Amino acid sequence: MRPLRIYEYTAAGAVVLAAVATGCAWYGGLYPPAVAVAFGALVLAEASVRERRRHQRAVAEAEFARRRALGDRPAPLTPCCLLGLVSRGQAHDHKCTITKENSMHDPMALDQQEEQAAPVDWEAVARRREQERDGAYRERNTLVALLAAYTSGAVVAPAPDVAEPGWQIVYLYPGGRQASWHAGPRDADLLQALEHVPLDDPRAQWDGHTTTEKYARLTQLTAELLARCGPDCAEAHTEIGRCEIARNR
Repeated sequence: MRPLRIYEYTAAGAVVLAAVATGCAWYGGLYPPAVAVAFGALVLAEASVRERRRHQRAVAEAEFARRRALGDRPAPLTPCCLLGLVSRGQAHDHKCTITKENSMHDPMALDQQEEQAAPVDWEAVARRREQERDGAYRERNTLVALLAAYTSGAVVAPAPDVAEPGWQIVYLYPGGRQASWHAGPRDADLLQALEHVPLDDPRAQWDGHTTTEKYARLTQLTAELLARCGPDCAEAHTEIGRCEIARNR
């Protein structure tokens, strides 16, 4: 005969306490003790349910491992792992039952499982994130420099709001309205051909526009240029809002 499991002991304890609570309330009229004993019965009942689920999961995982050892390809358990349950499938731990053989159920889970199994080099992660950030700034500032070449009045001034030396601000006036961008020391070569001015230059005074307002202005100007000139003369603009085609209309 197999030994009793923990959840069976707790279930039996819950039944006994429930019977005691009923006797106290029904026969003795001892309601306060009955409530306390009933609460204990509920705690034991909840513990019994939780322990039974844990036991069932352990049995299922053991069966899963046995089938894999025999060369079978069992489907992942439901849930595939505890972390997958609490994260709603967004992350998985090293005990995840999604394997290379059944990874078609959730390929992302296998990648996350392998990442968590290996030690993380956080310094390398930080360097990679920094390189990605710098690359994005480089691409943006390349386009800013190109836009400056197509507009009049573009200037570059030191950035007074950044403590790190070498930072600059590019001030453009597309469509007669100011737009500005910060540029770090790594991108200084992109701005060499632009006019550099001191902080007190009138053209290098921020007009208070927000990032949202800046891109809203550019979006509006883009729509106006397309409506006025069309895409065929996009590279013929010598003045903002004007080109040879527009003059001849």
